[in-house]
Amino acid sequence: MITSHTSTNPFRGFTIIEMMVAIAVIAILSGVLFTAINQNENSPRLETAQMIVSQAFTNARSQAILKQNRTRLIINSTEPTNEKEADAFLRYFGVIVETEPGSNQWETTLKGEYLPEGIYFIPDSSSQIVDWNEDKPDSSYSNQSMSLAFPSNQTESPGSGTNWIYYEFKNTGRMSGLNNKVVLAEGSLQELKPEFESPAAILGLVFNGYGLQFPLDEEDTL
Repeated sequence: MITSHTSTNPFRGFTIIEMMVAIAVIAILSGVLFTAINQNENSPRLETAQMIVSQAFTNARSQAILKQNRTRLIINSTEPTNEKEADAFLRYFGVIVETEPGSNQWETTLKGEYLPEGIYFIPDSSSQIVDWNEDKPDSSYSNQSMSLAFPSNQTESPGSGTNWIYYEFKNTGRMSGLNNKVVLAEGSLQELKPEFESPAAILGLVFNGYGLQFPLDEEDTL
């Protein structure tokens, strides 16, 4: 008599396809959650910006896990001297991945993208850059910054090019630094610098120790 045997190995790992499907489902559910939470409370541009940034962070984290190398979501922080630079300042961002562990050589994995018009990242340094008042929220990213030519069709080393602040994911999917927070605000460009109404319309993301993201709660903005 022929009998069949079903594998019951409890240590079977996940395949790359299973991981990709899980990441896609998380991204979709995150989008639905953000829309439900923020419905009718903020402008469509700000809500759209939160969705775009959420998807970009999901991309950066998944790339770190799949490629087993550090990834960084980088945000343009070069002080503008002309209108073109002002358009990119705190609005233009992308994702880079380290080519080999510890090499500090980076390649473009998500080409540059702009936040919707009138929406800006609010980093820690904004008190010096855009006169952001102390009683208003700012992002937390462990004061990480770098200079890099981006986007690029070749491997780049830090040290020259545009200035960027960044959020980094390790190859485990965890985010470097603690209490990472991303704040987005709606403002307008005045003399090459963004200015914000008081109180500014804001949205954002917070990250736990495992690199998972959640909508910014009201108490996080105080």
